[in-house]
Amino acid sequence: MRHGYFSEIDGGSPQQSPASAAGAAAAGVCPFGNYGSLFASNAPSPGGATAAVKDLVGRIADARASGVDDPPDDEYGDVPAGYTYFGQLVVHDLTHSIAAAGRGRALPALKNLSTPSLDLDTIYGGGPVLCPHLYQPPYINPQPGSDDDGQYLFHLGRTAKAAFPQNWHLGHGLPFDLPRVDSGSHGIMYGRGQPAVTPLVNDERNDDNLILAQLTAQFLLAHNAVASYLRRNGDPSHGHRGLDSRGSFELARHVLLKAYRQIVVHDHLPRLLLPDVYADLVGGRIQPQDRLPVEFVFGAARTGHAMVRNSYTVNAHIDLESSRLGRLMALSSGSPNPSLPLPADWVADWSGLVEMPSNGRRPASRPQSARRVSPFLAPTFVYGQLKGRRTGIDGSLSFHDLWRCYQLGLPTGQECARRAFPKSPQRILQGAEMLPTPTFEKLHPAGKLIDALNANRRFLSETPLSYYLVQEAAVLGGNGRFLGPLGSHIFATAILHALQVHPQPPQGQRALTLRAIIAGKGVKTLPELLGIAGQSDVELAETIAVALQ
Repeated sequence: MRHGYFSEIDGGSPQQSPASAAGAAAAGVCPFGNYGSLFASNAPSPGGATAAVKDLVGRIADARASGVDDPPDDEYGDVPAGYTYFGQLVVHDLTHSIAAAGRGRALPALKNLSTPSLDLDTIYGGGPVLCPHLYQPPYINPQPGSDDDGQYLFHLGRTAKAAFPQNWHLGHGLPFDLPRVDSGSHGIMYGRGQPAVTPLVNDERNDDNLILAQLTAQFLLAHNAVASYLRRNGDPSHGHRGLDSRGSFELARHVLLKAYRQIVVHDHLPRLLLPDVYADLVGGRIQPQDRLPVEFVFGAARTGHAMVRNSYTVNAHIDLESSRLGRLMALSSGSPNPSLPLPADWVADWSGLVEMPSNGRRPASRPQSARRVSPFLAPTFVYGQLKGRRTGIDGSLSFHDLWRCYQLGLPTGQECARRAFPKSPQRILQGAEMLPTPTFEKLHPAGKLIDALNANRRFLSETPLSYYLVQEAAVLGGNGRFLGPLGSHIFATAILHALQVHPQPPQGQRALTLRAIIAGKGVKTLPELLGIAGQSDVELAETIAVALQ
């Protein structure tokens, strides 16, 4: 399964939208393949992609490890840990980059395999017509007396028996995993004995780790709940007008797309962007771009890695020592010999990851927090080697995030800041300002990183964009509570572009424009989305009706 299928939804914009994909696909070209640049520059890459520079950058990459998850004690508040992975899903929805090798000394040519729109193609692919393997065939849920053979529900995966003996009592075989191609499915198996664990999802990157995979499964469950209600009961916003399978699929996708876009704008971005930049975004004071900026793909989008904790409380059945990041990544198909299908005692309890509201039986939850954005990373990202995973890339994630800036010749962080804020030199960090701040020097074991940075002084004034942005957050973003001015601007510009391109809605429904999303009703927070799958028919009817107002 691969990202980048062209959506069936007709586009509502003359820009590069899923709509234009059909004709372009027939012509054999990728209509949304090129990135733009906010800060195009003829300046050389930071220090040049030489072997000597690679060695120095490698030393800095190796010095960033810290297992400290606790945030600093300050007045800025914290972001619940689940939003780290919602942000990862958003990035996957917008970009899946490949780099074709350039000739001679030419820089690699970048292409995007994803639609640069918040259209959930990372979940839906091209829909049941273009990606039928993602959806349950009609015979699984036949409609008595109906000749409508449309597919409208996602496949789901079922949990395996508990991994730990003390959790033997937990029920297994429940539909809380990603669907996987294994010996218990419809017959695909690699070799003998060991079943395949390939996720039956449009974007395999969404099975990168346990929490992201569980979040993806929640989107599948939410769609199925809404689509099943619509197929059985009709559209509650139009007097329960009957819908066939195709109609129920399209309307359910519209409901989920609206919820998703509203969560990005109303719930995710206010937790990430500096308040004044967020106000500029929703107030229409940011200049839209024709293409997704490359500075987002290899800069601002990478800041999410700094938010990943070293360990998580996944649920009440798994102790914290057993749920370190490396273990969560082993519970995914991207790792060698993964522990899949998902054991029943590893199903995520979302009350520990986001602020789930009180439901009458339990009080509102107090989730664990994401890490503050800073140059320090969880040890798995520093010591773990990506080559063992499907990326095939040498080195750690820490090294990869830095080195790609050199390989691709991106402008330095300082160059981008000078172009973004020509009248505000105080916003440009360099020299000693690029060293760990006192807050993070106190919080993390910082001596090794300080030594590595001081040994490569050029790095402090010609800083790779991905590193510059995490340090900027630490210095100018409220001790890493928000992205800094440059990071917030790049991220907001990318999201604005992604919202300018909106899918064509089903007949009779309003287009999901930025203005409509800002003023929209219905699901606006991640906890609300996570609650959809457990709603009764009465509750679903209200959720759908409000969303379609």
